[in-house]
Amino acid sequence: MDKKLEEFIKEQRGSTTVKKTELDCKKFMTFIQRKYSETRSLKEIPPNILDIYLSHFIMEVRKADGEGYEPDSLTSFRIFNSIEVQVLAHCKS
Repeated sequence: MDKKLEEFIKEQRGSTTVKKTELDCKKFMTFIQRKYSETRSLKEIPPNILDIYLSHFIMEVRKADGEGYEPDSLTSFRIFNSIEVQVLAHCKS
């Protein structure tokens, strides 16, 4: 992606959104590093493998207190949107 375009997009997002995206991706990357010893960045993981990782993440993700999320609340977790943003923007690993 063109650097100017990348900067423009980043400037248009609120700082809270950028931080939330980074936090969500960090949670997911930590999960796949621990569970699968994955060392590739999100943009390097093939879609079929990423699909498997996301499926397992959904089944195993927990709140800070260790409780599971309600199924409907996972959609508001926004991890999927955050990962999509990172992959499409060729995120840093």
